Amino acid sequence: MAALEKQTFEELLARGCGECGRNHLKARALARGSVEILDGDPVSPVTWTYESLAERVYRIECAECGRVCYSRDECPLCGTGGRLAPSLEGRNGIAPPAKCPRCDYAELTLTVELRMRAEATLGRISRRVAEAEAHEGGFHVVEARCQSCEQTVAKAGDGRCVACGRSSLMKRLR
Repeated sequence: MAALEKQTFEELLARGCGECGRNHLKARALARGSVEILDGDPVSPVTWTYESLAERVYRIECAECGRVCYSRDECPLCGTGGRLAPSLEGRNGIAPPAKCPRCDYAELTLTVELRMRAEATLGRISRRVAEAEAHEGGFHVVEARCQSCEQTVAKAGDGRCVACGRSSLMKRLR
């Protein structure tokens, strides 16, 4: 099943559960955010980048009865079929440095792709919750920036999908 269009996503949330009739849904996705680390350990909550969530959703379920309203098995980031499990369970981003290699400052800002859920009540998203911690699968580091020298000190390359780990060379072979 293909990624959700924004309008279809909003319609699913507005419709609610067809089984129990409740309008409290959980949309599970892989979403982008940022988190502060100090000496390699997270010291802030995730700050979400509010880009379109719809195309990153891989499952929508009723929060009351658990009925699945929508699901797909493609990587939420690159769209490769059958790559949802490595996206949610793996750690395919970069390993961030514990401190800035340039100025030795211990506080970095990480840009991450991580497992999360958006809870919707009455058709509107009411909150976003991270479901992956920095040491768990589904927490993919895309970039590390130093807060002192304001430079990018580590960044994932274009050679493979940062979420599922699939090589970009595979796309070229098709």
